[in-house]
This record gives sequence, C-alpha cells and structure tokens, in this order.
Amino acid sequence: MEVGEVDFNGETYLSFTFKEEFPKPPEHPPIITATSLDPEHAVNVTVFNVSHKGADISVTNPYYGKVVWHAIWIECSDC
Repeated sequence: MEVGEVDFNGETYLSFTFKEEFPKPPEHPPIITATSLDPEHAVNVTVFNVSHKGADISVTNPYYGKVVWHAIWIECSDC
C-alpha cells in the first residue's frame, strides 16, 4: 500500500511514480483511488495507465491544487 499526492498548477494531466514498485506483470496492477482536496474548485479525477511503477492522473478542468491518491495491491490467486 502507498499513499501520495500530486500538485496541479493549471494542468489537466500529470504522471507519478511509486516510491516502491508493486509486483511486476503478469500480476495485476495496484488499485488506485484519487480525489482533489479543494472543495471550492472540485474537479473529477481519473486514474489511468496504471502499472507496477506508477500511473497517470487527469482532471476535468485546469486545476490548481492537490490530488491525493491511495494505491493498494492485493494478492489474488484466482484473478
């Protein structure tokens, strides 16, 4: 499990890398949730291109503020 944040300065897209890599393929990538922290300028947050090394985050509008994320990997023998 890992948590982190990325700072948006008017962008709509950023990439980030994990401090420690998750298990490599053929294992499944970690599951990531993310949300913006500014309730007055809320944006929809989408996480995509998830790998064992990192992911990309996009927001619906140019955004100035933090997006926090939480990544978790659960071993799954039947996946």
